[in-house]
Formats: sequence, structure tokens, C-alpha cells
Amino acid sequence: MKGRFRFAFIGFVVCRVLPGTFTLGESREAAIEHKCAAAYGTTGAALPALLREAIKVFPRDRFELRPDQIVYITDFNGFVDCMGIQSESTRNVLFRQELMVFHNDFPIYFNPNEEAVAAFRAGRASYLKYIFASFIGNGWVHASGEKSDYPAYSFELSLLQRYRKMLPPGDLTDEHFEEVRGLLEEAKSADQMTVSVVRTSQNH
Repeated sequence: MKGRFRFAFIGFVVCRVLPGTFTLGESREAAIEHKCAAAYGTTGAALPALLREAIKVFPRDRFELRPDQIVYITDFNGFVDCMGIQSESTRNVLFRQELMVFHNDFPIYFNPNEEAVAAFRAGRASYLKYIFASFIGNGWVHASGEKSDYPAYSFELSLLQRYRKMLPPGDLTDEHFEEVRGLLEEAKSADQMTVSVVRTSQNH
């Protein structure tokens, strides 16, 4: 599986990765996104089985989510070319993400992860649908308007804890939980630092 993601956002940036880049105007950006997603991704019933099943185990009874609000990118270079993202450093950062959310809004874009998709399709790793459902949870929080990473990682962790009770021992490892807890602590520290900077600025 791809290395652990940080959420990446373009335009009205939601996390600390790429603030203030790629702003074309909201209506134009939405039109470009739709065109690029259709050309270089799949969604809804055409999603890989891994994501279709992840959506099924996501708690949609409490957190509304439609399959067409998830996009699986099939051609990363084609997608970012279509979006007009030319900076090599920006492209490299985006490529390392498990998924992306633009402008605090749906859809949630998953980067290509053929290793995980193929393993799930072959029946070698059925538990992956729960891990990807927790990724969806993180993205769902941001796509619903949250700019901070902390609530998103909190939701991801709560989903993993819920899923762990449903799975055989060992499917979701302590190492995976520690990884998410570590990211949660990083996000908490970043939020506290932001608050401190804001308060300092207000005092001047």
C-alpha cells in the first residue's frame, strides 16, 4: 500500500500542505474538476470493488455518502495535467497522498493504488475495505467543510476502533492504530501552534 497519506488540497487549502495555490474561481474550478474526473477516473458503480465495499461498510446511516462522491483516479499524470497543475513539487506531493479533497467539498479523490485494489480483488486482503472506509471517513470530514486535520483523524481512528471489533484478531494491527494516533497528535500540535500564532498576532 502507498505510504501513509497526508490530505492534499488545492485552491482553498484545507491542511498545511499547499496553502494558496491553483485558484481559478469556484465555478470554473468545479467544471474543470468534473471534466478531469470523468476523463481520468471512475466513480459510482465503476469504482474498484475495494472502494465499493468500503463505501458499504462506511456508516452512511449517520454520515451521508453516495458512491458518486468518491472518485478513483486511474491516470494520475493525466488528471493533474488536466487540472493544470504544472509545478513538479506540487505534483510530487499530490502523488504521495492516498487521497485528495479540493476546496473542502466532495468528491473525495483516491489516488491509484493498484496493489491494494488487486489484493482485495484476489481475495487476499478482505480487511482492506475497513481501512479504506476509515480513509473515506477522514476525507468525509474535510469534504464536509472541516479545515483542521485533528477532527478528521479522530473520526478515522473511531472508525478503525469500531471495525476492529468486527474483524479477526490481527487484521487491524496495533502498528496501524499507533500510526493513526501519531498523526492525530501531530494534527493536534499543529492546531495548537496555529491558535498560538493567531493569538500572538492579535496581541500586536
